[in-house]
Amino acid sequence: MSQTRVKNEDTKRYLEMSVRDLDLSVRARRALQRCGVQNLEELTQLTESDLLTKRNFGMTSLREIKSELSQYGLELKKESRNPKVYKRQKIIEFAENGLTRRQIMQESGSSYMYVCIVIRSSNLTVPRQQYQRKINPSVADPLIAEGRTLREIGEELGVTHNAVGYYINRTGQYDYWVAAKQQQKINA
Repeated sequence: MSQTRVKNEDTKRYLEMSVRDLDLSVRARRALQRCGVQNLEELTQLTESDLLTKRNFGMTSLREIKSELSQYGLELKKESRNPKVYKRQKIIEFAENGLTRRQIMQESGSSYMYVCIVIRSSNLTVPRQQYQRKINPSVADPLIAEGRTLREIGEELGVTHNAVGYYINRTGQYDYWVAAKQQQKINA
């Protein structure tokens, strides 16, 4: 009976330990800090899936934490589902709720590539990320009149060349821009 009491006292002491006292990589330690985990008791209340859905928290960090916990005779909370399947289901759920791929990546903590693979294999359609196209006409129009390339105009304005092309088409300046480019070639 005294050995049981000693073991329980040791377990209580371990549960009160700070996660900073664990021998973890910087990535795993920071991921735990972002989760708000302060001590081992809070850590043991989390499941593998809870951890894997956090940003920058992957299988390597999970293995590290499980290894450290096992040294103290502790483990993560048991779960009935496979963590990889759970992560995949979360990605599908986010996609069905209309999040963009980048938003899904941030919410699920998965890589962009993995999110794309899951979405493609599930035959889901996801809305495209909408970028702000802030093009100042008073700056853009003279550059278009000079017949500069889309890339040059984009660099000058701080937007992509695709955004410049969209702007030129949207404002009806395409023919004017092509004529200016041809005139520039003649003059050069």
